[in-house]
Amino acid sequence: MRQAELGREGETAEKNARVKAQEAEVKAEKVLEMKRVEHEEQRLRADVIEPAKAEKLAAFARAEAEAAPILECVRIPMEWTPPPGGIAMCQDGY
Repeated sequence: MRQAELGREGETAEKNARVKAQEAEVKAEKVLEMKRVEHEEQRLRADVIEPAKAEKLAAFARAEAEAAPILECVRIPMEWTPPPGGIAMCQDGY
């Protein structure tokens, strides 16, 4: 009788140990997966998002630079009067 009781206690302890080991493994996998997600977010930020932001700023700067002569040409000071006989144009034809 005592032998059977010890056998059951041993089996129960072994099962508990296996369950705890599995729980620890699941927790470790969860941490690892969270680190993978974090790494992928950083990679995407570096490879996709930041270059896209930089290109957007560069495109905006190029557009401003391209538009600057046109904007300068259409700015009319209050004291300016058109030349006799027509409308003055900028050198570039704007």
